[in-house]
Amino acid sequence: QLYAQVLEADQTDFDSTPDNGACCTANEDDEAVFVSGAGGNLLIDQPAISSTEIDIFPNPAKDKANLQWVLPEAGELRIDILNLRGQVLQTHTTWQEKGFVQQQLSLAHLSTGVYLVHIQSNEQFLTKKLIIQ
Repeated sequence: QLYAQVLEADQTDFDSTPDNGACCTANEDDEAVFVSGAGGNLLIDQPAISSTEIDIFPNPAKDKANLQWVLPEAGELRIDILNLRGQVLQTHTTWQEKGFVQQQLSLAHLSTGVYLVHIQSNEQFLTKKLIIQ
């Protein structure tokens, strides 16, 4: 298991405090636990997209959530919604030209709870928390 420690928080991240605990152990503010195994791949050495570069709204959400950001170069875009066990529940893959991107996610089939939205484009990735009410 790999625990992701909070390094940055903003006004929408109401339950996290940056650098509040020790790395690599479970703390109340850890954003996620990634479980490797059963054929799963865990990519660690990719450069990350800054969390200030992408918006997820509304968050908390109900039936739908919107993602928007500026894509620095054209390429394949993959958006995964994962539960906190690291299981992929929904995947959307598309080709996207560089520039402003807005993508709507359908959430109607997901239960109330906390999920992770993992976005990968070319060699960059970002994982953000999404709350469904």
